[in-house]
Amino acid sequence: MRVVRASTARLVWAKVPHAGCYNVQLYHGAQELLSAWPVKAKLTLAPRWAYQGRAFPLEGVYRWYVWPGFGDDRVASTDTCSARRRSSYA
Repeated sequence: MRVVRASTARLVWAKVPHAGCYNVQLYHGAQELLSAWPVKAKLTLAPRWAYQGRAFPLEGVYRWYVWPGFGDDRVASTDTCSARRRSSYA
């Protein structure tokens, strides 16, 4: 695995036909660090972000998953996972 030194990270995945949004979940070990609902097939992570009242830096090894959403909003039904990746940042 390649270690990326970056101030931001861009997660990109293949578009799913007819998906109105995506649910992106980011994990470090078993801990969920982010759940976001972008409408495009990409998400940019800042050097630091907050999720559920906690701040996290863009450092370490992360697993991220993407599910396409079909519907009008964040309660859209999701299909099977369309992307699974592992990324490392220093």
